[in-house]
Amino acid sequence: MSVPFWRVASYGYPNPFRDKNAQFSWEILQSFVNESSYEKVKLFWQSPNAEHKLDHAAVESRKASFEEFGLLYVLAGSDRIVITPGGRQLLEAADQGDQREFAWIAINLLLRFPLCGPPRRLDAPSRAPNFPIYWFLWAALFDLDEYILWPELERILCTVGSHMEAVSAIAAVRDLRAGRTLLPKSQVPDVKKSVYNSLNQVVVHGGLYYQLLDSTKVENPYEPDSVTVRRHSVEREFQELVRFAIGAGATQADVECSDPGQFVSRMPLPPTFKSGEETQYFDYLGAAVPTMESAVRATSVEVPSLPYGSDSVSILTEVHHYNVTPQGHVEGDISILCRIGRNQRVIFSHDLKFTYRVKDKQRTSDGKIRLVVNRSKPITRPEPILPYLIEDD
Repeated sequence: MSVPFWRVASYGYPNPFRDKNAQFSWEILQSFVNESSYEKVKLFWQSPNAEHKLDHAAVESRKASFEEFGLLYVLAGSDRIVITPGGRQLLEAADQGDQREFAWIAINLLLRFPLCGPPRRLDAPSRAPNFPIYWFLWAALFDLDEYILWPELERILCTVGSHMEAVSAIAAVRDLRAGRTLLPKSQVPDVKKSVYNSLNQVVVHGGLYYQLLDSTKVENPYEPDSVTVRRHSVEREFQELVRFAIGAGATQADVECSDPGQFVSRMPLPPTFKSGEETQYFDYLGAAVPTMESAVRATSVEVPSLPYGSDSVSILTEVHHYNVTPQGHVEGDISILCRIGRNQRVIFSHDLKFTYRVKDKQRTSDGKIRLVVNRSKPITRPEPILPYLIEDD
């Protein structure tokens, strides 16, 4: 489901380690933390105690931003402010002055965000797709040599609303850079300012107010006679951190899913929430973030594979690589199941009678990855597979 362009909350990320604008956002976040009543927060920013005045609409927009980031929420029809477990982790990291821990928690919370947002309206479904734009932003950066030019974001990437479109968009940018195609015209020229403002916030949010992303001016390779364009690239000191967040190891060669072009193709999709499941949505979005150490350990777990005709088959061992839920779903950690791509053939240790094909990958409400699989070819001789299963100590 393509979209004209991504629309996100209109204020920047609250970050006490960045410039005065990011610090002011952090100050506003603290006002929510200090109160349990949303009405009192709005009254505070109109009171003499507030150094800068904010009207109710501005406070509402700030709340929407903090909700998008997974830091807090106020349920529809409620006055109660709830700080999420992930939000509390972020506050603690800031109190300790730990910038890497702050970035680790913040990026993991953002990766969960679906473009459709919370399922608040019971009378009308959201027109935006259930698509993880911040995960896609980072996956695209790593798939595209760790940088994105503004025309690529504005004309191609920002219209993506599904996994299939994401893969096609990466191919389109590669063709553009190689000179095989021309830069497409803007699909929404009549609202160009709105497009710029919203996409600018996507970059500001995804980069935690330029903590993880830098911004430079370069010549426009697609329109040489035009002015310079923005070039966004990954800050070197945070490359490892973001790679682990999307389950891709510390370097390009660490894991199988780090093959060129594979970050987007292996991107999981968010869980789907029905109308009225607002609490469940925020429980998912703001759940506590696992430690970076656990992600590092998970990427060190080997996923063996065997040749299978012209194909290869990955061999997964229950408990070590995945678990089977009471409902029969195959689920596991992001840092392990990231390495399994869509349409990949797999063998599960709990069923050595058949191979399976991965149809899709989805995030679960508790932050795991669920493999959606179809039964494929029967296994006539399981004996050659047994040495590749991981045995318990």
